[in-house]
Amino acid sequence: MADGVFCFYALLYMEWRKRLSSKLHLEDVRALATEIQEKGGDADKEMLFALLSDANSKVAGNAAWVFSHFRSDQRRWLYGKQQVLIDMVMRTKNPTLLRLILSLLLRLPFTEDTLRTDFLDFCLLHITQTSAPVAIRSLCLYLAYEQCRFFPELTKELRAILSILESEALLPGLRTAKRNVLHQLKQNH
Repeated sequence: MADGVFCFYALLYMEWRKRLSSKLHLEDVRALATEIQEKGGDADKEMLFALLSDANSKVAGNAAWVFSHFRSDQRRWLYGKQQVLIDMVMRTKNPTLLRLILSLLLRLPFTEDTLRTDFLDFCLLHITQTSAPVAIRSLCLYLAYEQCRFFPELTKELRAILSILESEALLPGLRTAKRNVLHQLKQNH
């Protein structure tokens, strides 16, 4: 019986890997997300999640892209995977995968109890890293706020980071993220 279950999961994994290894278009991604959400079960979600760590960057990126098209009620499945996603973010060197996983994390709830200082440090570092893509810097800014907002001393540190950005000519995406976070800081702190 155990061999049969293993074979089923191995076949499922290989099927999903094959589907994600080719160039996908937005319609393909939406169709895959719909298929998993409506017809698939947790086994399909687990397979897709496992493929986020695939050695083939196209497979990993496509898996993250499919997750990014999950409906909000289906993204709840990722709540229990938040710490693993954070670990992935801090390990990946692939900017596309990094951006997609940061986007997923931004859609997950952060609480006082889930603060990880290593991830906060990662976000704060990437906010000021001028060599990083604007999307990654902006997502890190939003994620830093989501983590800092519970702690006055951390919001003070975030404000200091934002003041460093004053001397930089910001591209529109980062300028908007900065303005939005400053607005949230004024409203809530």
